[in-house]
Amino acid sequence: EVPGVVDLILEDSLDGQHFDIATEFNVNRVFEAQFGKLDAYDHVLFCLPQGMNNEFIAFALLNDNLSYYSDPWCTMLSATMHEVGHNLGARHSGELGEEEYDDKSCTMGIGYGIVNGPKKCFNGQKLWFFDWFPDQKFSITPNILPWTGNLAAFVDADLNRSLPVVIRVDNLYLVYNRATKHNIEVNEKGDLVTVVKAESPSSPSWMIKGLSSEAYHPHALNHEVQFTFGTTSYITIEVCAIKNSDDPNVADYARISIHAINETSTCDDDSKNYDELSAAPSTSPTKSILMASGCTGFGNSCYASAECCGSKSRCVEGQLEKVCASGSNSNRKGMSSVGNGGGFSGNKMMRRQLISEGGRKVGRFRKSLRRE
Repeated sequence: EVPGVVDLILEDSLDGQHFDIATEFNVNRVFEAQFGKLDAYDHVLFCLPQGMNNEFIAFALLNDNLSYYSDPWCTMLSATMHEVGHNLGARHSGELGEEEYDDKSCTMGIGYGIVNGPKKCFNGQKLWFFDWFPDQKFSITPNILPWTGNLAAFVDADLNRSLPVVIRVDNLYLVYNRATKHNIEVNEKGDLVTVVKAESPSSPSWMIKGLSSEAYHPHALNHEVQFTFGTTSYITIEVCAIKNSDDPNVADYARISIHAINETSTCDDDSKNYDELSAAPSTSPTKSILMASGCTGFGNSCYASAECCGSKSRCVEGQLEKVCASGSNSNRKGMSSVGNGGGFSGNKMMRRQLISEGGRKVGRFRKSLRRE
C-alpha cells in the first residue's frame, strides 16, 4: 500500500535526460519493485524531477491509470485533472473553428500554471461520458419536440435529483455552467447554458456557444442558437430563464425550450412559477436519429476545418452554423496559448499528439510560456 506520496530513488540521475521509453520503463520498474504492480492502483501520477530536458508539460495514457508530469506541473490542478481525465477516457475540448484546447469552460481544454486551481469541472459531453449522474441525464429526440423543461446546474445535482443536469440533443450536449462551488473559477461561459458538439460521447468536443436568457443578461449574449437535427430538420435551442436561488439548499437551474425552427417559441410565460413546472417526460424516448451519409455531425455541418462532409474540404460560416464547402483547407498551425491573470500563466496543455508506444496511446504535450 502506498501512503499517498512517495519518493522513488533511481540508480541513475535523470539530469539533462529526455523522458523516453527506456526512462518510463525504468521508473515503472522501480515503482513496482517497492509497491507492487501498477495496475493494482486506480491512478498513479509520476512527478518527474527538476533538471530533465522534457519537451512536454505532462502526458497520460488513454483509458489507463498512469500519468507523468514535468516539475512543477504535478502541483497544477488543471494539469492533473486534465491528465486523469485522459486516464478516464476523455479526449480534448476545443472551440468550433479554433484549436482543440480552446474550450476554457472545461478541464479537458487548455491548462493553467496555477497551484490548486482553477477550480472548474468538465463540459457537458464529458459529464455525459463519465456517467457521474446516471439518473440525471436526459436525451431528446425529434419525436418529443417541442420540449420545454428545467436544467439544473450540475454543481447542484444532489439538491434536486428530479431535474436533469446534462441534456443530449443528437450530438449536442447542454449543461447549466453555474460558476459556484467546485466550478467557481471556470475561465469562460460561467453562469451560461453551454452547448458543445461531439461525434460521440467519447470523441473530442467543440464548444458552440454559451446561452443566457434575455432577462438575466439583457442584450449581452444570445439566448438561442439554431442547429440541424437529424437529416433535414432545423431546431432552436432557447434559454427561457435563469433561476438562481439565495438558498444554498435549492438548486439553481435554467429553463430550456427546444423546438423546430419554424415553430413559435415554447418558453412559458415569465409570470409562472418555474419550480412547479415539470422538468422532463417520465419515460425515456426510444426513436433513433438518422444521420446523413458521409457527414460528421448534423446534415452538412462540420466541427472544424479538418473534418468536413463527403467531398467537401473546408469549414465555413453558414446561415445557421459552420457548414462544409468546396475549396482548399486552411487549418491553423502552431500551438495554443491562453493566459489567466498576471505573471506566467504557464501554458499549458498544448497540441496533443497520439502516438503508439508498445500498443498504447500516449498523449504528449509541449510547453509554451508567455507573460500575459
